[in-house]
Amino acid sequence: MRKSRAASQPSATAPAAPAPVAAAPLPYGTDLYDFAGLLGESFRARVELLGSILGNAHHPSVGTFKENLVAELLRNAIPQRFAVGSGFVLFPTATGTAVSGPASDPMRYHSFVLSHQCDVIVYDAANVPVVFRDLDFVIVRPEAVRAVIEIKGRLTPEELQGVIDKAIDFGDKWSAWADVHVASSLGKIPRPRVPMLGVLAWKAGGRAGRPNPDGRRARESVARRFCPLFTGTPYTRPILDQLLVYDEYVISSGVDVFDNGKELKAMFGWQTAHGKWLKKKDDGELVRREDKTIASLLAAVLARVEDATLSGLPTGRYVGSPWRARDEEILPHPDRGSTHCGELQPPRPPSPTPSSGASARPQAGRTRREARKRR
Repeated sequence: MRKSRAASQPSATAPAAPAPVAAAPLPYGTDLYDFAGLLGESFRARVELLGSILGNAHHPSVGTFKENLVAELLRNAIPQRFAVGSGFVLFPTATGTAVSGPASDPMRYHSFVLSHQCDVIVYDAANVPVVFRDLDFVIVRPEAVRAVIEIKGRLTPEELQGVIDKAIDFGDKWSAWADVHVASSLGKIPRPRVPMLGVLAWKAGGRAGRPNPDGRRARESVARRFCPLFTGTPYTRPILDQLLVYDEYVISSGVDVFDNGKELKAMFGWQTAHGKWLKKKDDGELVRREDKTIASLLAAVLARVEDATLSGLPTGRYVGSPWRARDEEILPHPDRGSTHCGELQPPRPPSPTPSSGASARPQAGRTRREARKRR
């Protein structure tokens, strides 16, 4: 039977088919990874610009220029209550020195020792007085220090041992001062926050016939010196947190978590990662491109000056987040790996305070008796 024309027409009361809804366009995102890479590349351009003029005429000038570049970067990024300079940290000491305070001072608070000369010091300029300042040259108190960074042109095996020696010496002086600082207050003040120690070198290499401090050898050298100081709990003294060779590798202290199927183990040590960012080409191929060491150093310093109670977010995400090093699983560094000191033990919970039962009743009874006596 032929279908009538009226039946083939849509009913006037039937709902119309919904029109397809176009997907909302994604907002254009800011590529902070490109920004972080360009931070490093801008260093290269400015150093090469100066080097093209000076040539081999005056290497110390190039070294000073590199220190100024790092200081300038930090000044532009850290909160304004912090300052950046170069100079010394002045440690009060309870041990005898050639110059000491009055004999009536049992703690010898007028005895002081200097740190080694520091290329870059990040310090609290708002809350802690400065001992001495002349332009960017400063002598600061240890409680003001948030980061100390050494700048090296070429990281030779001898230079590597030298920077580790300096970090050990700084940590010894800082830890001895902090012990006295806390003890003298009878525990009324917390232990000062441990500053970050870092080294940024522009090249890694040694003399002919000597092994270069590549990412594995440098990592093992750092761990060999600091692991004997590991006690299973977070360090309460400064250690060499960051060892970076521009455009080559990043060595940083941290925790690796392993799951053996029954429990999680947190192992503390030092890890080696790429000194470049992983990028995708137009055809999807993954390549290493811009420098990552400058962004990694900046993120490490920001972690020491940012108030976590205000942001609550990882600082590194605003400078490209060095933790995009998960890309190491895709295109690993030739020296990728970790050298562990041992298992990091979880903090012990505080002892429970009796609040009920027989142990709490005598205390309540004493409280009532004391109240009656006062009345």
